[in-house]
Amino acid sequence: LKPSGIEWIGEIPEGWEVLKLRRLLSNIEQGNSPNAVQDNGDPNQWKVITLSAVSKGVFRSDAFKPISSTTVQKESNTLAEGDLLLTRANTRSLVGDACIVGEVLPNTTFSDLVYRFLPNSRANSKYLLRYLLANASRAQIERDARGSNETMCKVSHSHIKEWDVVLPPIGEQVDIVAYLERLDKVREGTIRSMNTQIQSLKTLRSTLIAHAV
Repeated sequence: LKPSGIEWIGEIPEGWEVLKLRRLLSNIEQGNSPNAVQDNGDPNQWKVITLSAVSKGVFRSDAFKPISSTTVQKESNTLAEGDLLLTRANTRSLVGDACIVGEVLPNTTFSDLVYRFLPNSRANSKYLLRYLLANASRAQIERDARGSNETMCKVSHSHIKEWDVVLPPIGEQVDIVAYLERLDKVREGTIRSMNTQIQSLKTLRSTLIAHAV
């Protein structure tokens, strides 16, 4: 730790910085807007993900619409595992949702309502994802969301580039992500255990009712 220079804040982590997001990205790419077509059953048919494919840090590969193979620029926007995505438009509470692409179907692209971030060497993509999903980022996203109504707000390149990011050294970013992933596993195990208990109680309830009847 090091002194912050502000009495009521106290000490802050040494080596941490507050940087604009633009300084951590090599590029921000926006998808295109292809027209959906009839699904022909071909597993290699081109497809575009919908907004629901990006859901609170989770990538849903099944949330897509089939598109024509003649769509312009589809190859340049082809998704790959590890891509960091952020939604450009949605309701105020959902716009700016983010995820990292996991297992993705072949010939899958992204629409103009989704941005793809290319982090540079200063930022770990998993750390950026965690930060974009945190309350500190949520406040900035909702502040900058623009729209004629609350059902369709958008965030622009210019706003995104100016978002503040608290950035530790790259090694600490990796450690923070690993720590959070361990917490996730503990939480998921607790949820599974509670769901099992709930199911057992439901079974017991049904058995008791049957005996009483």
